[in-house]
Amino acid sequence: SGDAKKDLEAEADAFVKSVLAMQNGDPALGLLAAEDPEIKDQLENLGRPWEMFSALVKKAVAGEALQEDELREVSNLSIGLLIESNRLNDLVQRRALGQ
Repeated sequence: SGDAKKDLEAEADAFVKSVLAMQNGDPALGLLAAEDPEIKDQLENLGRPWEMFSALVKKAVAGEALQEDELREVSNLSIGLLIESNRLNDLVQRRALGQ
């Protein structure tokens, strides 16, 4: 249980760091800040669902029981985040190919 919580926290931190690196750039990773308006918009599209998802994850990691509606919300948000993340990935790949 403790390992699962640590893993969940680590995955959440990695997600936030990745998005911030794309938004702001990260010299250590060799990333420049996103300048493409569509990529910037797509990064923004991840913000609100992530905030809601993250709040529920933090609640669960803190040992609080999630209610049935919160569990459904976690599921819905995770699906939405995957869809938006895939859109971002596709957009970045297209831009890298000059499309």
